[in-house]
Amino acid sequence: MREEKNRATTLPDYRKYGGMSPDREQVLLRAIRIGREAKEQLQQHTVRIEDIADAQRAVVAGEQSREELAESYLPLLAIIARRYSYGGSISTEDLIQEEAFGLLEAIDVCSKQRELNLAAVITVKAKNAVHRMIEQKRVLRFPSTTARAIRKVNYVSECLTKESGRDPKPEEIAEEMTIPPAIVRKLLIYIRTSSATSLDAPLSDDVDSSTLGEVYQTDEPTPQELLEQEDLCTQVRTVLKTLEPLEESTIRLRFGFVGGEVYTAEETAEELLLPLDEEQRMEIKALRKLRHPSRSSFLRDYL
Repeated sequence: MREEKNRATTLPDYRKYGGMSPDREQVLLRAIRIGREAKEQLQQHTVRIEDIADAQRAVVAGEQSREELAESYLPLLAIIARRYSYGGSISTEDLIQEEAFGLLEAIDVCSKQRELNLAAVITVKAKNAVHRMIEQKRVLRFPSTTARAIRKVNYVSECLTKESGRDPKPEEIAEEMTIPPAIVRKLLIYIRTSSATSLDAPLSDDVDSSTLGEVYQTDEPTPQELLEQEDLCTQVRTVLKTLEPLEESTIRLRFGFVGGEVYTAEETAEELLLPLDEEQRMEIKALRKLRHPSRSSFLRDYL
């Protein structure tokens, strides 16, 4: 009885962190592990055609489990961020965003190594991310070696300023640090450009003032949109692979997946050496298969 009581006091209080029960965590971690393995098999094309739909469902379930697990520990990230607000120089929102990378990394690590305590790993990863950000005292992060060099340049510059009563030249700092002046100039550029401005910040104090993001708004696709488009193309190709070869060729020609040119039914039938009625029957059959939940659910998130 005493051993069970001591053991109960050492277990993490999941309700305090806003998390979930250990049993539910293990179920989600197992789904993440299975989804990751299924995704690797799909990318390597080692899945049998009849098992592709099951593998796709496993990937979707793994991604949903990862998201659910991450959301359950967001209150823990908020608690850690409030403790390390660093006097207001770095906002709590920025700290939480930085902690989120450690959170996702911890989930991936624990899904591979089953004996680890997820709450403990998340706490360590989140605190390490916060410490790195606070150490640099800036939102834009540099590699650790660059950050150390920047701190040393600042220290040497302050010492030379106290001695001479003026701002030192890059050559003077380089001579004191025994490094090339070109490196000092680059580090000084990093120091001047390391401050970050929110794109939602207003340009003036007026109520109807435009934001910085609206001024620099462009019609060019953002990096996130380009990644989503590339991911969509990959998913579409994976789904089309589940069709019969002739059905896949029909859909590719009819909907412009070959060189971006959309073929008519007559052109598709001529290209595939099929009668027109056979081509139309093949197209209807392929579209009916693609509407099945085993395939359409894999692309529904992109709509």
